[in-house]
Amino acid sequence: MNLVTWKNSIGKYAFLIVIPALIFFAGISYYQYLKPIYAGLHGLDQDPAYVYLMSGLSILLGYVPHHVDHPGTTLQYLIAGVIRLRSWMESPASSDLTSFVLGHAESLIEDASYLLLFLNALSALYVGMRFYRVTNCLFLALITQLTALIYGPILERTVYLAPEALLMTLSNVLIGLYAGVLMNPERRQPSFWVPVVGGVICALGLTTKVTFFPMVLFLLLSPGLRGRIFGVGSFVLFSSFILSLIHARLRQMMTWMSGVVTHSGIYGSGAPEVVDFSALPERFLHLMTAYPLFYSFLIAMGGLLILEGYKASRFYSRESMGGSPSTVGPEILEGNKHRLMVIAVLVAIMGIQTVMVLKHFGLHYMTPSLGLGLIGLVMVLHRACLKMSASMVTGLGYGAVVCLGIYAGFLVLGEVQVLGNERASVHAGLQNIQDGINKANAPFVVGAYRCSLPPCAIAFGISYAPEIN
Repeated sequence: MNLVTWKNSIGKYAFLIVIPALIFFAGISYYQYLKPIYAGLHGLDQDPAYVYLMSGLSILLGYVPHHVDHPGTTLQYLIAGVIRLRSWMESPASSDLTSFVLGHAESLIEDASYLLLFLNALSALYVGMRFYRVTNCLFLALITQLTALIYGPILERTVYLAPEALLMTLSNVLIGLYAGVLMNPERRQPSFWVPVVGGVICALGLTTKVTFFPMVLFLLLSPGLRGRIFGVGSFVLFSSFILSLIHARLRQMMTWMSGVVTHSGIYGSGAPEVVDFSALPERFLHLMTAYPLFYSFLIAMGGLLILEGYKASRFYSRESMGGSPSTVGPEILEGNKHRLMVIAVLVAIMGIQTVMVLKHFGLHYMTPSLGLGLIGLVMVLHRACLKMSASMVTGLGYGAVVCLGIYAGFLVLGEVQVLGNERASVHAGLQNIQDGINKANAPFVVGAYRCSLPPCAIAFGISYAPEIN
């Protein structure tokens, strides 16, 4: 590589830092509205942030966490690492971790939240660099980085201590890892490390939260039978290792998940039926409203899958009926078959994720597969670019980036306004509570679930970690 080429490459890679930097600084801005977490906004408060904090402390005290619903193991150990590092930095001579955590609960949650945000920004950089390396096209790489910005309810999740923040990072890494297979399926070569690392990432995701399950289908895209065996093998082995860390709670975990599967309500509540069919239309409409781009891309990819499948079936039926010999080489035929496989797997992941969320509803449960919507767009643009002139490609590509960027900007600004208004409302309520306490003579304060006071948050977290005295 000569000096001019090297400088051009560095310059283009520098552009790939812009969107991750925006994600990071936007996340920091969001967190100013989220905190304090003990009196957080709806759905972004002490549940489950304080539960994960106390679970991390339980691990450091030598106990198996009681909270294994998600199961959350990967995130719990990450939090334990944050607590240990912070305690070494501030109180190296102290061995009283419990007092340290109880006295620094909010700041520890903030540290963990910023770490998760940083990992998300770093994963966005990684996925962009991988796609730029595979496609040598800057605007396609930029599009792949926008996931956290174009889905309104998701950006605040990247900086909140809950499984979704880690799931977004793992999804980005998995997508980036398979960039070569996604964009150039006809050129894929058997590789040992891609499926093995992919299996490890899938294990980390599934043991963080079961909503990551559809992404495990990525392992089907591993090159060749040997690659799939390596991928599934590493997934099973690493998942088994992580779950062995909570072996004492596996029965509890399975009982809880069985209740979720066999009941129509959330968290195992509701009637003893798998799905409440009467609620499906409203839930699906809610999903479509929250993630219009995702479902637009899913519909487009479904159409592309049907078209590609129809073309392939016509070709093979013509061959089987003794038609004219094909002028298409076997390597191109194999590439078309792989491309069809890639599209089918992506559509299956997005569809299964949707079905899971319709059964057990929550907008944030869509987090693992949201990035695939943009990948579908990138795949379509990449194919179109091969048939266009350079000027048309440049105009179309950067036009798409600008449109998505403007759309993301409006979403972020709107979300900031919503968070600001909600924080003002919560602050006014807290002030009323404090005024009432101040007026009383030695009041006895009774807390409740999501009571917006620090002792309530601590007590709630400890209720899932009863070994903490």
